[in-house]
Amino acid sequence: MQLETAIGSGFECFDGAVGLSVSRERFLPVKKTDDLLLVRSNLFTLNKGTLIRNPERKSNALPTIQLGDFLQNIENFQNSFPVIPDLVNLEELKINGSVRFEGAASLQGKVHLQGVKEGLTLPAGVVITDETRQG
Repeated sequence: MQLETAIGSGFECFDGAVGLSVSRERFLPVKKTDDLLLVRSNLFTLNKGTLIRNPERKSNALPTIQLGDFLQNIENFQNSFPVIPDLVNLEELKINGSVRFEGAASLQGKVHLQGVKEGLTLPAGVVITDETRQG
């Protein structure tokens, strides 16, 4: 169970209660669809309830993910990502507007996708490396 900082004042209500600070290396909170994309991706596997980092990823840092307002809606997110892309070699992903992956894909390096003026649909099997694409 994750306890937010504001709940700390409740500790005085319980004898012997203590707080524990856990680094982001030990857990990955999912508060936005940006975070959901990370935990559903091949950057992690689930082993007995624990997220394990994919050893194929060369960087210790997680990629930066910025999904625009359209993809913060869970229904739009699920429709846009019927299959979560391969993110093992991704550094940065920025998506604005309506972008849909038709199937398996691979994103590498720095990828910026724009579906603002008109939606962007990416075919199954697409590999995008250090590119900006617009619909």
